[in-house]
Amino acid sequence: KCTFATRELEFCGHIVGNGNIRPLLAKVEAVQTWPRPKTVHDVRQFLGLATYYRKFIHDFSKVCVPLHELLKESDSTLRKQKFRPIIWTEACESAFRKVKDLLASAPVLKQPDRNKPYVIETDASEWAIGMVLMQEDDNGKLHPVAYDGRKLHGAELNYPVHEKELLAIKEAIRTWDRYIDGDRFETIIITDNASLQYLNTTREYSKRLARWVAEFQQYRLTIRYRKGTENVVADAISRRPDLIGTTPANISLERPVWDAYLATITMVQGTPEKEWLAATIRFLEDGTEPDDKTTKRAVKKYADKLGFQNTYTFTRASPGENRQLIFTHDDGMISPYLELPFRAELLQTAHHEFGHLGYPGLNGIIRPRGWWPTIRADIEQFAKECANCQVSQGSRKGLEREAAQHMVTSGIRPFERWGIDLIGPLPATSNGNRWIVTAIDYATGWPVARATPDATEETLAEFLFRDIYAHYGAFNELLSDNGANLLSGAVKHFVGLLRARHRTTTPYHPRTNGKVENFNGLIGRMLTKYLMGKPTRLWDEYLTKAVFAARVREHAVTKMSPYFLVYGVHPRIAANDNDQPGAQAKSDKDEQIQQLADARSKANELLLVHAIKKQKVRDSAVTKT
Repeated sequence: KCTFATRELEFCGHIVGNGNIRPLLAKVEAVQTWPRPKTVHDVRQFLGLATYYRKFIHDFSKVCVPLHELLKESDSTLRKQKFRPIIWTEACESAFRKVKDLLASAPVLKQPDRNKPYVIETDASEWAIGMVLMQEDDNGKLHPVAYDGRKLHGAELNYPVHEKELLAIKEAIRTWDRYIDGDRFETIIITDNASLQYLNTTREYSKRLARWVAEFQQYRLTIRYRKGTENVVADAISRRPDLIGTTPANISLERPVWDAYLATITMVQGTPEKEWLAATIRFLEDGTEPDDKTTKRAVKKYADKLGFQNTYTFTRASPGENRQLIFTHDDGMISPYLELPFRAELLQTAHHEFGHLGYPGLNGIIRPRGWWPTIRADIEQFAKECANCQVSQGSRKGLEREAAQHMVTSGIRPFERWGIDLIGPLPATSNGNRWIVTAIDYATGWPVARATPDATEETLAEFLFRDIYAHYGAFNELLSDNGANLLSGAVKHFVGLLRARHRTTTPYHPRTNGKVENFNGLIGRMLTKYLMGKPTRLWDEYLTKAVFAARVREHAVTKMSPYFLVYGVHPRIAANDNDQPGAQAKSDKDEQIQQLADARSKANELLLVHAIKKQKVRDSAVTKT
C-alpha cells in the first residue's frame, strides 16, 4: 500500500507529483467516451464523474447549467422517476461536448505551498461569478491552484454591480477557507471594481454588506483593483458566451430529439396521439366509436370542433389525399391539424423570431397556423426550456397579457388617433442612436417605432411626418404626455398643419396613454431577450424585429393581432409555408371588407366590455375601503 522513491503516483483519481496535480488519464478517457445521456439517471451519472474534476475546469458549474436544468421537474410524480426521458437541446449538446473538451485540455494545477501567499482573482457578470486561486511559481509568475464559480440565483441576479463583485469575493473566501484561514501571509484579492478598495473605510453599510464585511474581518485580506481588461482569468469564467448568456439564435432544439420527446409524452386524455388521431378520423367519417373508454373519451373531447376541409391549398399533415383535418376555435378561427414532424420548427420560429413570447402570446402566433391537442402544454414547455426567457424573466406575472386599456376606441376609424411616447436615453449604438420614438394606433393597436440619436422637437416632428403621415395619412388626434419636446413649436406646427387635435395625459398618470405605455414595456422585454449574451449597444439592430413581433401578436383580450385588424389576414412566417384555411374561401372583395370591419368592431366591443369589468372591480374595492 506504500510507494517510495517515486516522482509521481496515483491518488484518488489524480496524478500527484513534482508539485503539480492533474486528472488521471483513465478517468479523462472515461468522460471522453461517455455516450449521450438519454434519461435523468444517465445525466446524473455523467455529472457525478465530471464534477469530481471540476477544480480543473474554468467555470465548470456554469458550463453545466443546461445539463443541471434537465434534472429539474416541477411535477413531484415525474421527479421520482429517475429513468424518465429528457429533452436534449443544442445547449445541452454544447455543454456535454464542452465538458469533455475542457477536461481533455485541463491545465496542470499547482500544489498549494504554505510558504507563499495566495492571490484570489474574482469577477462577476450579470448572471454568474467566477474566481481563481493562484500562487507564484519559482519564476515569479502566478499559477492556478484551483478554479471555481457558480451562476447567480433568484434575488442575486438583481444585486447592484458592486454587491455582485463582493458576493464573488465572499464565495471565494468560503470555498478556499481551508487555505487562507490562519495563513501567516496576507491574502490578496484582485477585483475589477474600484469601489471595493475602500470597503473598510465606508461608514454606512446595508445589512447584507454589514454581514459580509463582518465575515471578512477574520481573514487577513487586501483588496486591489485591476482593470477588467487585465483581469482576464476570472472575467472569462464569469462571462463565458456558451452559458446562460447564449444568444437566441444559438439555442435551438434538435428536431429529431424534440419530436421524439413529443412522441413519448403526447397523450390526449390518456391516449397516445396516434391512436387518438386514427380513432378521431374514423369517428368523423362514419361515426364509429372506439371500444376503449379512455380513447372514446379523448375522441369526444374535440370531436365537435374537428372536421375536414379540401386541401387544394394544403400539403402538410393531411390525414387523406384530398382533405385536411381542421379545428374550429370558440371565436370561429380555423386551424389545420399539424402533425408531429412540423411542430418543432413552428414552435422554434414563432418563439425566437417573435420576441420570445410565452403563453398566450406565442399561442396567438401559432393558432392561425396549426393546432394539435397538446398545443398549450407544448408551448409552455418550449418557453420554459428557453434560457433567455428564464434569465430575463421579470417579477411581474403574465408579461405578455395586456391590462385593461383606458380610452376604449369605440367609433374611431383606423389611424385616426395615435398615442406617442419616448423610451430613453439608452446605451449609444454604433449608429449614434440613444432614443426610441414609439407610437400606436388606438383603433387597431398597430405600433410604430424608430431609433433616433436624440429626442428633440425636430426629430419628433420628422417621425410624425415620415413614419405616420407618409404611411397612414393625416390623423385627427395625437395623444402624448406633457414633455416639452412634444408640446414645442415643431410638433405643434405639424399637428396644426394637419388640423388635428393634440391631447395630453394627466400629469403623473401614464395610464391615460395606456396603449403606448404597454407597447413600450413589451418592446423593452423583447429587446432584453433578443440581446441576451450580446452587447447592449446593438439594440437598434433588433428594434425592427421587435416591432414586427408586436404587430403579429394577438391581443390578450380581443384575440386579434394588429396585423389582422389592418390587413384582414394573418402574416406568413418562414415555418408556415402554406396558405391558411381561411384563405380558401373565395369570397368577393365586398364581403372581405365587411368581415374586416366586423372584426374591428368586435375588437372594440371586447375592449369596452373588459374595461367595464375592470372598472367595476376597482369601484367595488374603493367602496369596501
